[in-house]
Amino acid sequence: MKTIIWVIFGLLAIIWTGIVSMTLKLVHWLLGSIGDVRVPVPTAPPTTAPLPDWMPPWIDANWVHALQAGIADTLNHINQVLPILNGLSGWLTVLGWFTWGVIMALLLVLALLLHWLAGRNWNPQQPPSSGSPPNGPPPSQGSGEPPRLPSS
Repeated sequence: MKTIIWVIFGLLAIIWTGIVSMTLKLVHWLLGSIGDVRVPVPTAPPTTAPLPDWMPPWIDANWVHALQAGIADTLNHINQVLPILNGLSGWLTVLGWFTWGVIMALLLVLALLLHWLAGRNWNPQQPPSSGSPPNGPPPSQGSGEPPRLPSS
């Protein structure tokens, strides 16, 4: 039973390490790729963009142009923030391996607890260590002879 506990612990440790390693490599690659990207920002002023024919009766054209200008401004801000993501992958790597260590410590504590429980004696009624049967007479004291088993 103890062997099974430690084999399962080893398999879980290998699987958990692989998951964390591959996830952190993927995050590093993804953040590096995103950090090198530039979002295209429209260069034309929003007032020159034509509105669909169905829109003017329902929505004010000035509101639509203000919304378009806000989106263009947001895209400019995103272009300024994206390079920061390259540096963020370093922090995420540290956080990921710290989380790996915490989970591995919990797995180890669980394996040690199960190991202890598997080795524990769950039957408190064992025969005495003198070798006499539990219902038989006690060995004679002081006769100098070794104790004998009762004959049947």
